[in-house]
Amino acid sequence: MKFRAVLHDQQLMREFLNAVLTLSKLTKECVMNISADKLIFIINEESSSSAPLVWAEIKSNIYFDTYTMEGVDAEHANIYLAFNPANLARSLAVISRGSVTYVKIKLTNKQFPCLTVDIQLPSANNVQNRQIVHDVPVDMIPRRDWGAYKMPHVPESQIVLTMPSLRFLRNLIDKIKNLSPSITFYANTNGELSIVAETDQATVASHYRNLEVKKVHYDENSENCGNRANTEKGMEVACLVDCKKTAVFLSALQINNLVMSCGIVQDHLIQMELEIRLGMVLHCIIPAVCV
Repeated sequence: MKFRAVLHDQQLMREFLNAVLTLSKLTKECVMNISADKLIFIINEESSSSAPLVWAEIKSNIYFDTYTMEGVDAEHANIYLAFNPANLARSLAVISRGSVTYVKIKLTNKQFPCLTVDIQLPSANNVQNRQIVHDVPVDMIPRRDWGAYKMPHVPESQIVLTMPSLRFLRNLIDKIKNLSPSITFYANTNGELSIVAETDQATVASHYRNLEVKKVHYDENSENCGNRANTEKGMEVACLVDCKKTAVFLSALQINNLVMSCGIVQDHLIQMELEIRLGMVLHCIIPAVCV
């Protein structure tokens, strides 16, 4: 098995670091699925009971200047490995401190399997470049366990809206979590989103209008979505989710200048999708809670 990826673009390096930092705030163990066309970082719910299901996809041909990999064999052309994202974030931390010539990430075996992070820094006197090398320990996941880390089958969201300001949402839900263990997301095809928390003493609601409707899917089998005539007038869907999981995800985000959307499957789940740039997307699924 072989894996090697190289980054030269400063902005892409910082985005990669911020994505890893986000993952490190959600869990102590992350799984990386390395395939020929993409890298997928996976956080399984079992790894952290308070964290939602999160995964990040990075397309190799768009994001990396050099990307080579060889899987187990031709039939199983993947590599699965587990590691602590905080260790990888520390090895990349120098990116945030100044100019970096390149970042190389390579799967190596130094008495134990590890991801070797090789970073070149330009010299102050332009005589000799400096090299920083970190070895991040990883656990190779055997092929018999790969099935536990397959991408989840997510039902098609009935409505997908562009979300309001991330900073505002983060502050709002961080305060709501102290009032109620759960919150309800309401969305309709008129571009309106409501976030509601109900307690015995009060009901707290925040309403947003004129949001971009990115997608509408009419489900023939859903009684909650009305008929086609109602869909044209303004279909509404809603989902009650765990407030703490929502707050944990939003608070963990270390990425700025992103476009975030929220898809709702009636009484089933909400899916937040953050398009960091073309070729790099962060997904989060928060399942509905039973009342």
